[in-house]
Amino acid sequence: MTHRERLLAVFSGELPDRIPWFPRLDMWYAAHSHADTLPEKYRGWDLRDIHRDLDIGFHGKWGAAYRIEIDGTETITHRDGEETRVETVTPVGTVSTLTRHSPELRAEGAGPLEIEHMIKTDGDYEIVEWIYQHSRVVPTYEKFLEFDAECGDEGLAFVNTPWNPAFYLFGQLIGWNDCYYHLQDYPLQIDHLLTVMTDFYWEIHRACAHSPAPVINHGAHFHSTMTPPPIFRDYFLDNLKEVAAYYHQHDKLLMFHADADLSGLEEFILDVGYDIAECLVTHPMADITLERCRQVWGDRIVIWGGIPSIILCEPFTDAQFEEHMRDLFRTIAPGNAFILGVADMLVPATKWERFERVSAMIDEWGVCPIN
Repeated sequence: MTHRERLLAVFSGELPDRIPWFPRLDMWYAAHSHADTLPEKYRGWDLRDIHRDLDIGFHGKWGAAYRIEIDGTETITHRDGEETRVETVTPVGTVSTLTRHSPELRAEGAGPLEIEHMIKTDGDYEIVEWIYQHSRVVPTYEKFLEFDAECGDEGLAFVNTPWNPAFYLFGQLIGWNDCYYHLQDYPLQIDHLLTVMTDFYWEIHRACAHSPAPVINHGAHFHSTMTPPPIFRDYFLDNLKEVAAYYHQHDKLLMFHADADLSGLEEFILDVGYDIAECLVTHPMADITLERCRQVWGDRIVIWGGIPSIILCEPFTDAQFEEHMRDLFRTIAPGNAFILGVADMLVPATKWERFERVSAMIDEWGVCPIN
């Protein structure tokens, strides 16, 4: 089987010839390219060429089946050293964000951090509502098909959507530092904006449902602390269930980015109707374990992950790494509903020999059915 065929087999509920191996190398590659510390063999190489040389799957997460256009706004960008302020000017007022980069972030292969979010006061809600009400979704299906063709036999293109409305409002537009204050201080504004956002999101879902994409990524970073069960139940669950049912009616699989501790949320995730938990982070990087996810989800949700990024780094020893991987293969036997990946992705501090060892482990232990 090709890497693409293995993904399609897993998504179809079939057993592949061997465990699919689809790690993301983006941050590792960006950091070591910036520092000129890539392994000697790979200096000057493109990331895709490194994937091909390692014979690992390519993560086609960045497929685009639509774009968003906003009418009647002006964007003004101010740069001051490492800081960038972006103002969005509308007929009803102006909102802004502030991001900050640093040498430390570049060394980790990371982008700038948003340190001021768009919604800061109660007056900003009306402006953001206006922006959503004057936004439209334009399908870009040909662009998606071009990217999927670029993935070829090495992977499969997916479509990313914004985080579900409440999560995006809390985490991105308001920011986690302030969102729970806003829930107490501005509940009516939050409810009204969520209604407007949800209406617009359905335009996105309709475009994705009629796209050629087989898998839609919607939802990310659900966390037992920042989005605990009461918040998930009251603000996320019903909307996500409707979205999952809608995509299933259009023969799409629904995936979410599971790079956060899902402890206490496992049953909710199953109730939503998700098909794939991508980049699932587990113990020792989070409290939740791979065994627990298998126990609750069975083969109803495909797990994509299994290797917490810190296991590939010091201070974890080679022996601890080997023990973790042996336990992993025992847990996933016979190998159905599973894609091996690094959660979230390979980090710059990765011990390269451990990463290379994973492919040898698949050769030795990952031929399906695993026994």
